[in-house]
Amino acid sequence: MPNIACVFLKNNLNLPVTEGHFVVISTGSEDLPWLQSDAATFQCYESEVPVNRRFSFIVGQIKGYSESGTIMVEFYLPLNEFLPRNANSRMSINSGPCAGIKELIKTPYIGCVKNVDVIDLAFVFSPLFLENVTHAVVAGMENVFICRYMFKDKNRVHDDIPVFASFVVLDLFDDPFPKRVWDGIIVVQELFRSLLSTYSAKQGDYFHSTKKVNFPADVWKYLSAIRFDGHAKRQFITKTSTVRQRLDDGIIAKSMRDIRPAIQYRFQSDIELCAFRSIFGRTTTFGKRSRRPMVGETKYLQHFDIINVIVPSSPEAVEAGKENGVALRFDGKNLVIKVYYHKYIYRNTNRTTCPCPVLNAAITYSATVAAANHGASVLQIDSLFRVNDMILEITAVRADHVEASIISPPLRMGELLQYDREFVTERVREYIRLI
Repeated sequence: MPNIACVFLKNNLNLPVTEGHFVVISTGSEDLPWLQSDAATFQCYESEVPVNRRFSFIVGQIKGYSESGTIMVEFYLPLNEFLPRNANSRMSINSGPCAGIKELIKTPYIGCVKNVDVIDLAFVFSPLFLENVTHAVVAGMENVFICRYMFKDKNRVHDDIPVFASFVVLDLFDDPFPKRVWDGIIVVQELFRSLLSTYSAKQGDYFHSTKKVNFPADVWKYLSAIRFDGHAKRQFITKTSTVRQRLDDGIIAKSMRDIRPAIQYRFQSDIELCAFRSIFGRTTTFGKRSRRPMVGETKYLQHFDIINVIVPSSPEAVEAGKENGVALRFDGKNLVIKVYYHKYIYRNTNRTTCPCPVLNAAITYSATVAAANHGASVLQIDSLFRVNDMILEITAVRADHVEASIISPPLRMGELLQYDREFVTERVREYIRLI
């Protein structure tokens, strides 16, 4: 039977963290085991560290609760700070979905900390979970960590940690609070991916779009109290209205308005959008206008692809009456997301006009990946190529041929043709080299 006691973030009874889950611990806590006066040294890999050692971040897994009211945790520390550089340089992850994510090492140290020193949730995963199990994209999320290694003693570091996620799910129909928070963050991430990756000719150079979804109230309380406040503009909306249908006895149909108050957060400035990305990930602020790839298919960035990107507000945009950024509104039941974004046409020969440094970094990384997979990235659905005076779009890639649809000239638009795979591969590569 699990311990029913739990930690409450910011002493809020609606934000409980139960035993077995991970939390971020304040680096200023005075209860850390390596800071105690009776500790002579703090053992690390092939060394002993002075007791006044400070780490850039500390994560703990809740193991129990003491009679004095403190919380017993098992400590996870930064891998690159806990191990000397010559020991961990070979362990770094430089590619894939785990590249750039803060990495932890599980230590054998257990200690007690006060509730006030628990400042936030932590989401700890094994790399195999992020690579093969979940569709979540965690790049840029502040409180997401990976863990591959376990410290045994001064001369042993084990890598036998199994595939895991930092959720303790005891009941299929009763997820713990940290699991609901994670699921809520991923729901928001998916909504942004859907909004910014819409394949539609109706979008112009500047566009906005809205989506609404049912959202857990306790997850919103966490996001607003722990992550949003102080990082976004908060607005109280006196009422929001939704039309509902009602059917009375006698089969009398009516429509009425469901009126609710709401709270809205706006992320507009560069600093605010950086805070937004630290919660929901870097890829939530841009998306490519294209059809969703089929299962098993991989689409790489192509020359002349159109990217929707959220940019921060500038004085010129404000003066022109254009709104930028993101708005999140919650009325106690529904989360309404509104995004304002710009069109950016990718040209592989010129990226100086890219309106967002985060997008520019993603494009640079995409170009590296595409170069490494050049042969596989050419024959993709939606890739363009030219034959004589026609421009065609690949619609299907078969074992012995490629099917393509004419998109120019307009008189032949939609006509389907078939070509040899090698011929199309050469034509696509030639088209990509064009400016």
